[in-house]
Amino acid sequence: MVRHLSVREREVLRLIVAGRSTKQLAFDLGITFKTAVSHRTRLMSKLGAHNTAELIRNGIREGFVDTFEIRNGDGAAGNQAGNEFWSKIESAMKKHREARQNLEASLACARSLCGELNTVRRDFQAVQEETRFLCNELKGSVRHSSSQPALRIPVQSVASEEKSTITIN
Repeated sequence: MVRHLSVREREVLRLIVAGRSTKQLAFDLGITFKTAVSHRTRLMSKLGAHNTAELIRNGIREGFVDTFEIRNGDGAAGNQAGNEFWSKIESAMKKHREARQNLEASLACARSLCGELNTVRRDFQAVQEETRFLCNELKGSVRHSSSQPALRIPVQSVASEEKSTITIN
């Protein structure tokens, strides 16, 4: 992506990564706020960033920021800002890992439920098929003996627990 950043641009980037606001950046470097905004805008353009998070990510990815310096503090940015930055990163990563574990557990549960549902569906279809077969057999046997009255079979629905009667003439 970018091959070169000036010494000042690297310094500005390091301070941004360390958590400094534009106002703090201007104070730390002894420049005006407008100049600090200009440096920040130029950096964002060079690194193809649209916000601070992208600026930091792209700066680290391109190797313009030494993450070891940030983690341990480098004097200019101060230990506190660097440590706060990394504690926020680690906290976000922990939340991400927990969310991913929860999602994986939910997916495993959903897959299990889908398997059970398919088994129940197949069993239900088999029972339906067997019921149709038995009804057809009963219809055939009742037709052959016309002297018998209509056959009434009580049936209870598994899904709704409603009771009904099947009448075969």
